[in-house]
Amino acid sequence: MEFIQIYLKKRVLYLIGTIALLFISSCEGLEDWSDLKAADFLNIKTDETKTDKAFKRYNEPGMSNQPIIEFIVDEKDIQSKIYNGNIKKTCDYTKLPFRSISLNEWNSTSKIAPTTRVLSVYDTKKLNDASINKILDFVSNGGTLFLPYANEDHRMSFLLGFKPEAEFATDTESVGFYFNYNIFPNSKDKKYFENVNHFGFSSTNFSNKVKILATAINNKNYPTIVENKIGTGRVIFFNTSDNFTKEDRGLLFAGILKGLEGIPYPIANVSTIFLDDFPSPLYDIKAEPIASEMNMNMEDFVKKVWWPDMNKLSKEYKIPYAAMTTFDYRNKIVPPFTLDQWNLRKITDNNKTEPITDWLVKDVAKNGNELAFHGYNHVSLMKDLWKNQVFITTSMNTVKKKWEISNFGKLPTTYVPPSNDIDKEGIIELKKAMPSLKYMCSLYLGIKKDGGDREFDYDPYNKEFFDYPRISSGFYMSEETKYSQQSMYLFTGIWTHFVHPDDVFQIPSTANSSAGHFGLRNELNYGWRKTKGGDKAMFPEFKKYIKQMTNAYPQLRFLNGNDAAEIVIDWRASRYNHKSENGLYTITQTNPGEVTKQYWFMYGSTENAEKIESKLKNQVALFSKTPFLDGNLYTVYNNKSKISVVDLKYKNGIQIANQLKINQAVLAENKKFEEQVKKFRSGAIYEELEKKKLQILLTSLKAKMINTPVIDSVTWNRYAKYMSWDEKGSEVWKLLDEHVKKYPTKENIMYSKELDRVIGYPNEAVTEEWITQQLLANPFDKDLLNTYITNYYTDENESNSRMALKNLYMIDNSMSNYKNYLRHLLQFHPDEALKELSDKKPTEDFAEFGEQITWLYADSLDYYKAIEWSSLAKNIDFVTKMGWYIESGQSKLIEKEYLKYIAENPNDDKAKVLMSNVYHEIGRFKEAWILANSLPESEDKEDLRKTYNKDVVYEEQSLQQYLIENEPELFYPNVMKTLVKEYRLTKGNFVDFNSSLQTNQNVNSFFNNIFSYNFYDKKENLNSIGVSRTKFYKIVIDENYPSNYENTLVGLEYKYKTAQIEGKPQYWSRGRIEANESAKMYYQFGLGYSAAKEKSFRSAEFNLLPVEFAPGLNQNIYNLRLSLNQDFYLFKVINTNISFEGNYYTNGLLSRDTINTAILNPNRKSPLARKVYTTIDKNNYEIATFDDAIEGALTLRMILDKGEVRKSKFVPFIESQVSKGNRDQEDGFPYWMLRSRLFGGTGLGWEFNNKNFISRIEAGYFLDDYTKKFRRYTGNLSYQLFDYTALTFIFEIYDQDKFYSNAYQLGVKYNLKKKSKKRVINEQQ
Repeated sequence: MEFIQIYLKKRVLYLIGTIALLFISSCEGLEDWSDLKAADFLNIKTDETKTDKAFKRYNEPGMSNQPIIEFIVDEKDIQSKIYNGNIKKTCDYTKLPFRSISLNEWNSTSKIAPTTRVLSVYDTKKLNDASINKILDFVSNGGTLFLPYANEDHRMSFLLGFKPEAEFATDTESVGFYFNYNIFPNSKDKKYFENVNHFGFSSTNFSNKVKILATAINNKNYPTIVENKIGTGRVIFFNTSDNFTKEDRGLLFAGILKGLEGIPYPIANVSTIFLDDFPSPLYDIKAEPIASEMNMNMEDFVKKVWWPDMNKLSKEYKIPYAAMTTFDYRNKIVPPFTLDQWNLRKITDNNKTEPITDWLVKDVAKNGNELAFHGYNHVSLMKDLWKNQVFITTSMNTVKKKWEISNFGKLPTTYVPPSNDIDKEGIIELKKAMPSLKYMCSLYLGIKKDGGDREFDYDPYNKEFFDYPRISSGFYMSEETKYSQQSMYLFTGIWTHFVHPDDVFQIPSTANSSAGHFGLRNELNYGWRKTKGGDKAMFPEFKKYIKQMTNAYPQLRFLNGNDAAEIVIDWRASRYNHKSENGLYTITQTNPGEVTKQYWFMYGSTENAEKIESKLKNQVALFSKTPFLDGNLYTVYNNKSKISVVDLKYKNGIQIANQLKINQAVLAENKKFEEQVKKFRSGAIYEELEKKKLQILLTSLKAKMINTPVIDSVTWNRYAKYMSWDEKGSEVWKLLDEHVKKYPTKENIMYSKELDRVIGYPNEAVTEEWITQQLLANPFDKDLLNTYITNYYTDENESNSRMALKNLYMIDNSMSNYKNYLRHLLQFHPDEALKELSDKKPTEDFAEFGEQITWLYADSLDYYKAIEWSSLAKNIDFVTKMGWYIESGQSKLIEKEYLKYIAENPNDDKAKVLMSNVYHEIGRFKEAWILANSLPESEDKEDLRKTYNKDVVYEEQSLQQYLIENEPELFYPNVMKTLVKEYRLTKGNFVDFNSSLQTNQNVNSFFNNIFSYNFYDKKENLNSIGVSRTKFYKIVIDENYPSNYENTLVGLEYKYKTAQIEGKPQYWSRGRIEANESAKMYYQFGLGYSAAKEKSFRSAEFNLLPVEFAPGLNQNIYNLRLSLNQDFYLFKVINTNISFEGNYYTNGLLSRDTINTAILNPNRKSPLARKVYTTIDKNNYEIATFDDAIEGALTLRMILDKGEVRKSKFVPFIESQVSKGNRDQEDGFPYWMLRSRLFGGTGLGWEFNNKNFISRIEAGYFLDDYTKKFRRYTGNLSYQLFDYTALTFIFEIYDQDKFYSNAYQLGVKYNLKKKSKKRVINEQQ
């Protein structure tokens, strides 16, 4: 139903339009198009019915057999070819039949096609004499000769409108263009190019019959554009030696149009306003001038002011914008390509919260604008920026996914490159990544390889794109920008313009941060709606120019990028036939499509306005007029694929006869002119004066010249002309050379430039000599510098070339000039190039020199700079760069560059080998090993394997195990086997059985057995779970104590010990619970600390346990024991150990005795209260003593040992101990303690180490205040019985008569096999 409504709406609108058209035609046409500006029936297209159109292909038109424009081209002259190309392309756009004639062909035939109305040539000097008369006849008969360049050809004097006595004097001061007429529509009194010096013919050369269409800005007498009517034709002459370029096509075409009056040409009639970088991420930042004008941040300004204003403008002038979306501004060129910037700022509308950018996208589309594409980010698709071109596609995939998820509609078809830059590779990758894109909208001007210099044609690098380039930008434009825009519009009817939401912020104070290497977009510091202290602002200025354009061209139609480009393709593909017959000039489209309506431009003079408009009205053609030249530029619309107009060049019989008379009059006038010239050149001298008199005059002039230090150009010019007529111009140059040597002033030297204009340089050698002198005299003359560099830049002229390049950059510090100067230094003066580059950064501006500069620094051993500039060097292999990092001591910085490089070059094994070495060098063994293991088998890999297998044994065991489990291929089998065994022995889970026996001399005291399972957790902490059985024996003592009996305990123990990490302390804790046969419970608890360094050790531990004697155990007495130990070296050879042990015993029965002394009151309260008195009989009592006890012992031990590990060595020692206690319990009941003791002695130890057996045995002799003397024997033996089964035996034996404990311990340990599984290692290890 919706489709039917749309269809009917179209038909009704079309019917209304047709009725209106018929009505207007009955009123004899339309002159004031503004009455119908509101009627949009000429472009009946709706988004609902629009479908994607396939490209219409076409070929560039060939040369016409019936041209109306001909250009004589000199294939040996580059400028002649450039002018020919620009005029030819203009005719291609306007469908005007065109033909190029080679200079050789012209001089052979001098044939002008009968259909030709305009003939053009760049330099007439090479035309033969006969052709000059042919041209005169052509002009006399109504043709137009268009001469776009001023060159001295005396044969052309009459055609140019010169006086017979013209001396062809050159004006060296006049600059710029001042339009006396509307050279462009509505351009009268406009000024352009005030810095362009014309060096054309001075006004004194021209007769008063010429019509001056434009003058110089600074000299209203100097004619820049001249019209000289001859017969019924004219000569249009651009009096300038400044060469025109693509930008000036419209100006050239305006000159041609003077000869094409009344001939329509089809135009596209489309204009597009691009909103670049909109929608795009917005920021909560206040910036000038908006901060002062509106007190808003950027986000609020765009949402609340900029877009509403632009939207209102759109509705007022019916402008559907092309909104160029950009999703990220971080310039990322590697994944991941996220949308966090796009989604950062939120907005709530109608109770819905969404990213403000999404809201803007929908509002843009809702208001009928095109949602187009500017890039995922703002990085131009250039090969030197996107090192990995694959990532272009990756970034575009993010955009396509966002487009689909957020329902933005169809994927975009219109594309604007970021910064308008894109290279060939970028265009190819873009089409692969975003196939929906069809229209490339870069720049009409600029550099082709960087994305500029585009025509309205299929792209030169990818024919799947049609180029719809932009010509202007900004909310206000300079006159030069308007000139470029009007120039292009004249022959295309196309205006493509772009603006940015942030244009207003690009003011001079923020130039460095916002403009980049582009010009400021608000260099006049305007506000948006109003400017403080000024009467202009950005938005009003833009709106004013829109109004000027729509007023000047009432039929101007705005379209979005996609719709406009479709129309332009149809226009470009159209072909037309021109025919003049019976007074009518008819243009017919030879390949009409479905749409036959057409817009046309046509120039008509005021003189012929009535004829032209009458015919247009008769054809039911709508037209409007814009002041142009000496009449109007008509914009015509008709509904047919052809148009017929009055042929203003048509002549009936009477007119032909009159034309013959006119031609005869022109010939007579020309003959008279030539006689006057001859008389001036020769008659005034050779006829009025005798030859002798001439000689006298020349002698007089020469004498005056020689004797006047400052050259009088009038005198010298006169003398030079006379001499040149006698073919003695070279003598004048010799005279000037002598004069300058005598009077070497700047003014005299620079006269050579004027003399060249008068008689020309005689040969190339003289030319070079004088241009060199001019350059030395005026070293900052831009034109001279360019001329010298262009023509005389050779190795022989190196010194002058260097000066010229440097000076040119000083006066015109463009990047291209700087590059030329730098290129010269790099080639001839590398040392100075280093100085010049000292403060430069490797930006893209230096890309072409990247490799050369990089090697320059590398050869100078400045590897820091070489690395910095290598970002611009494409052909320097990465291995070399890595070497520079190493040489400059920046090995740690290599990784980032390596990872980026290897992502793009995954098969560069040389780089991997070097990076592996770097990792190894900086101590990152894990990365070194993994990288080496990833390499294919090669000599390099084998070298790494040898080195790393030697070093891996010194790495942390956790890293060794990681490599064994995850990267085993690089190991030698024997190395892996050794490491696996070592790890199993040191960090593998194990079971352990220990049996300990303690005796008092030959009598057993207690016997303990414990079996445990020990395992390491993920952090290599040791956990131990064990079961124990301990038997306590009755001690041998004279007294019979009830608590002195055997007892056996069975218990369960858990112990925890932190991982052993070099340089870090180790902690442990344990707990045990035990019970005897009567189910009486006993408890143990302990914790400790130890820290080891290379030659020092310290430890501390605390234990709570039942006393290790049966009488004390059975009394439930507990021992609290604190042990402190410090081990260090004195004088590097004395291993010194200081230890302290403190014991506290809880309360218990310590002794029992019988006395017969009378006790008056055994139960009295007194310090003796801890004694219990029991009556045996009336004369005897039993006294039992109960108490706790404390003791401490300090031991000093010194061993003569350097700490070296040897297979066998003897180590003498001395040892002494002092101890103090508060009781004497020397009989061992309920435990052993002395109130005081001191002993000391010496001994000898023997250490023995081999692969499977380690032992240390000591024997010592001590003097003791308790036993007088004793001997002590200790040993610690360990034997690896099998690979993973070890035996240990420890003993301590004393030789003395009194109570002392001997100890024996036997242990068996078996290391379990580790379960293999790949794991991730802590990166910090």
